[in-house]
Amino acid sequence: MCTVDGLQCGYRTASARVIGELISSRVQRNCVTPLRPKEIMAEMNRKWGLQCLYGKAWQAKEYAEILVFGPLEESFQLVPSYFHMLKHEIPALVVIRLIVAIDATHLKGRFKGILFVAVCKDANEQIYPLAFGIGHVEDEESWLWFKREDVAAIFTMAANCYRVIDFDRHMNQLKQLCKPTYDILMRLGLERWASARSPVRRYKLMTSNTAECINSCLRHARKMTKTVLIECIRCMFQRWLHDWHNEALNLTTPLSPWATDLLNIRFNEACHFFVLAIDRVEFQVIGGSKDRVMNLSTKECSFGEFQSDILPCTHAMAAISKCKRAAIEFYSNYYKTRSWAKGYAATIRPIGHPSEWDILDDIQQIVVLPPS
Repeated sequence: MCTVDGLQCGYRTASARVIGELISSRVQRNCVTPLRPKEIMAEMNRKWGLQCLYGKAWQAKEYAEILVFGPLEESFQLVPSYFHMLKHEIPALVVIRLIVAIDATHLKGRFKGILFVAVCKDANEQIYPLAFGIGHVEDEESWLWFKREDVAAIFTMAANCYRVIDFDRHMNQLKQLCKPTYDILMRLGLERWASARSPVRRYKLMTSNTAECINSCLRHARKMTKTVLIECIRCMFQRWLHDWHNEALNLTTPLSPWATDLLNIRFNEACHFFVLAIDRVEFQVIGGSKDRVMNLSTKECSFGEFQSDILPCTHAMAAISKCKRAAIEFYSNYYKTRSWAKGYAATIRPIGHPSEWDILDDIQQIVVLPPS
């Protein structure tokens, strides 16, 4: 087998192992963004004058991943120690909306499994990762029915409406259109997915699309060893906390950019509404699809949107303008710049090389085997 040094002496071919050694540094830098076989082929030709076929480039990539990250089987045994070190570097949650979206995605590579992710949204309506987990299988019923556009449209209206009367109407439509879908949603529990039936405020976070966005960010990392996958997640969260904290600190507006834009949009729409005072705190707002009654003292609206999202709806903005009060008084702290900054004030630090870890004996004795 030729060596790396020998490549400069005119060799036109090399084994997958030698190529793997050559690209190992790139593999280590690209655990999130995949290094494709075609890129390896081009680099070998450009840098070393080697003619590398696709199959050999793929083998070289696999060998380089073993060199950098270790064998797949050994990564499972390292997981308990990794989590033991990780919990000392992850800060507790400070300021965030009290609704969590949970989703799961399939892991790729030699050993299959499920990556579970829990997220919420920060004051700027951006994804805030909370927790991750790895499991063997996902025991849920098939969701293929949801791909029907007509079913999905009615489900979306049922999930997002604020009034029980509107929710019941949409569910009756769904029952007539697709009874199996209706039955599945009823078994899930209405309080788990419907705003109108939720016992807690939803803060405009209704679907798990946020979790799906996290999954797409980890598309390549899901093929790696378990510890590399978790390390990619840690690095991603470390970068996000740093970047968003700096952006929040540089803001001069009391509300986050997303909340500020929403306020301006709703204020412009509210200018076309007609407001009649009922008393000092209650107002009838005429405009839009339906008239509403606003209570600025209790921050409630007859439609239910104001009290559910804890931010003024368009009709509430009309009533607020009528009273000549500042709209920011009626925004929850969850949407304010100071809350956005606090949510990212903590830091996440690297956990170091395994040789530097101080692991308790009972942690080291935990046995984790790859799935059969």
